[in-house]
Amino acid sequence: MYKREFILKNGELLLVREGIESDAEAAIAHLNTVGGESDFLTFGAEGLPGLTLESEREFLAARLRSEFSALLLCFVGGELACICNVDVPLNPRTHHNANIGISVKKRFWGIGVGTCAMEAMLDFIKNLGCVKYVRLDVYADNARAIRLYERFGFRKAGTLSEKFFVNGVYHDEITMELKLV
Repeated sequence: MYKREFILKNGELLLVREGIESDAEAAIAHLNTVGGESDFLTFGAEGLPGLTLESEREFLAARLRSEFSALLLCFVGGELACICNVDVPLNPRTHHNANIGISVKKRFWGIGVGTCAMEAMLDFIKNLGCVKYVRLDVYADNARAIRLYERFGFRKAGTLSEKFFVNGVYHDEITMELKLV
């Protein structure tokens, strides 16, 4: 099971570990919170469609059984501050790719949680030994996230026009990628 600790800019400890079934309720609460705090996610305050406590438990259990995917949870003072997805396809033709995603609670913005979470995801991926490219999708107007990804070496790979429709406004989506080898 992946586990790592970081010291944040404010001196607090950030614990990053793989999610387990008993984290389901906290994970759902986190997703519902961040969905209402930012328009830069694929869901809003209504949460993810069809997400139930049982489905989240099953999702977490499946992730733990997978050697190539993980749901990393980041805790500050025992509170779930961030959730990270790492997905590596099992298909031999695409197994050299990883896709990642991240959501950080607003009250933890600006203290290094996102940076530490990115470092943890990349560490997890590099330890797999099979990934050549790491990819992520981001709203084209999410400058703060784009700066974070660029600091890790991610570069723009393409754009999908008007991918999202939020509060009456269309937003483009950028795919960014990082070549590991």
